[in-house]
Amino acid sequence: MLALLPLAAPTAAQNAASQSTQSVPKEADPARAVETPFKGPSTTPTAEQPAPSTWSTLNRLELAVNDDAFTRARLRAGRPGNQASPEQMKQELERLTGDMLMAQAGQDLGFEPDMIQAMVQGELDRRQEVAGTAARLSDELATKRWTSTSYVEDAKSYIYRTLFVRSVTGRDAGPLGRAYVDRYVRPGRLWLETQIAKERPIFVTLRAMQFHLGRYDSKEDAADAANAMLVRLRAGEDFGRLAEEYELCEPGTGGLQKRVRLEELATKIPTFHAFASSAKNGDLSAPLEWGVDGRLNALIVLQMVEKTGGAPGPFEDPRLQQDLRERIQERLDDFHVVEAMERLFRSAHIDPKPKAVPAGSR
Repeated sequence: MLALLPLAAPTAAQNAASQSTQSVPKEADPARAVETPFKGPSTTPTAEQPAPSTWSTLNRLELAVNDDAFTRARLRAGRPGNQASPEQMKQELERLTGDMLMAQAGQDLGFEPDMIQAMVQGELDRRQEVAGTAARLSDELATKRWTSTSYVEDAKSYIYRTLFVRSVTGRDAGPLGRAYVDRYVRPGRLWLETQIAKERPIFVTLRAMQFHLGRYDSKEDAADAANAMLVRLRAGEDFGRLAEEYELCEPGTGGLQKRVRLEELATKIPTFHAFASSAKNGDLSAPLEWGVDGRLNALIVLQMVEKTGGAPGPFEDPRLQQDLRERIQERLDDFHVVEAMERLFRSAHIDPKPKAVPAGSR
């Protein structure tokens, strides 16, 4: 074989010819210099060498979830104005990841296409009704950079996400006409919730109007001013606005007080505790006396803003049981959705894949 033959050493004549060839410079050829791949770009512009062009990215893949993808152009649709910051873009991609997982799972449930089309059309009609007119809807789509196709796709995604959530929570029946999840809350669970609630401390949030006696000629004048303000409050005027307008509170607070445990009121201001113990959200107090070291300083009008914790009431009350049942079902719904999303997240192909399970839009 040729590869095994020894190479012959060059003769003296061949060496002399090679040296003479290297000592004589070749004639310069500009065209040859440009074509040589090992030479750098020519510093002298010529007609054959145009100026370098500037490249810009028109579109690229930003997110892939299973067999669906979001390009940069598709991602910008629905985001009017300036470009998002990196943190906003990260949050948007996580939200879209959750939405796409939900929509794909809703589509895989196998509902009839005619039913889906009817639901999508109903959603489109509802959105147009909210917009008011077709022209206003068209302006809204233009502002969001939505085409008619992307607008319909968004409505379809919303329908599939809704079907997915309502199916995995048992709120609606699946495509076979049967609910996947039992939503029945047993009486024992209701009873347990009432026992747990009894152990929770009661917290109250109040608003207060302060009628300091130093601003009035007498206690009776301060009481008259407080009662006149109560008439306006009971007529529906805003507590915070009136407190600010007549300087009956600390500026900028609207009379809103710090959230406090009901037990603390019992030791510090017994009159406030007596009102807060029986008051419901929105209730108003009569003018209450308030002072320091046994000296009357002001008359106070209170409004109950929020009361949380404590025993919810007698277990036999059907309204209490219905309220507890709805709250338990909401917690169970959240649990079932999170559990379903975790299953989808583990088995999905996502690029880039977030560290935590995305919540999606519900």
